[in-house]
Amino acid sequence: MALTHPFYLLFLPLALLALVWMGRPRGRYGRGRAWAALGIRCLIVTLILLSLAGVRTVHGGDELAVVFLVDVSDSVPQARQEQAWAFVREALASMGPDDQAGVVVFGADALVERPMSADRNLGEVASVPRTHQTDLAAAVRLGLALFPPGAARRMVVLTDGRPTVGEAETVIRLAHAQGVEVDLVDLSGAVPAEAWLTDLDLPSRLYPGETFTLRVTAQATKPTEATLTVLSAARCISRRWRRWESA
Repeated sequence: MALTHPFYLLFLPLALLALVWMGRPRGRYGRGRAWAALGIRCLIVTLILLSLAGVRTVHGGDELAVVFLVDVSDSVPQARQEQAWAFVREALASMGPDDQAGVVVFGADALVERPMSADRNLGEVASVPRTHQTDLAAAVRLGLALFPPGAARRMVVLTDGRPTVGEAETVIRLAHAQGVEVDLVDLSGAVPAEAWLTDLDLPSRLYPGETFTLRVTAQATKPTEATLTVLSAARCISRRWRRWESA
């Protein structure tokens, strides 16, 4: 089940409480009829709000429909764009016999490079959007329009994650609400700054008051600074500052 406008359901508890308060039986006679009428009113209000919320049932079958959104804006280097197209071509070649795929190219605007098709090949890219901006929201809206009914739906976004116009997060939430799985392929090429411990070497047995050596092996994705703190019974017994000049 999916909802296109789920915020309408926020009014459901308030509406039901108001109906119960105003329609509850107050006399001794006709209580059964009054409760029945109240139940019917509550059911009608619930159905109206569900209709406004756009509730619908999504039947997933063996068919998979995928829309690839490829960012070709100026912020994505040419080498990364070529990697993106290689990714799309490889994905198309591995499609199942009942699968379909479409392709949207976007920058400042969004263009359909390939409508939904079962063809496993992608020819030379002909769409040339304006590239001075990145409107991911427009690309998502256009991609949603390509999906056929009845198939499981997935959207693969190949971008550097730097939209400059449009409400991308809002539109992606809308896609999720419509039952579309959204995956991101990062074209930024940025390596996150991370550090982690890979090994901890210390004696397996020690006596009270004995001095020992603790060897810690750590790695980092890029040159970075870190402080290693050793605790014993929630008490700091050692603190060392270290800088990694290389990963």
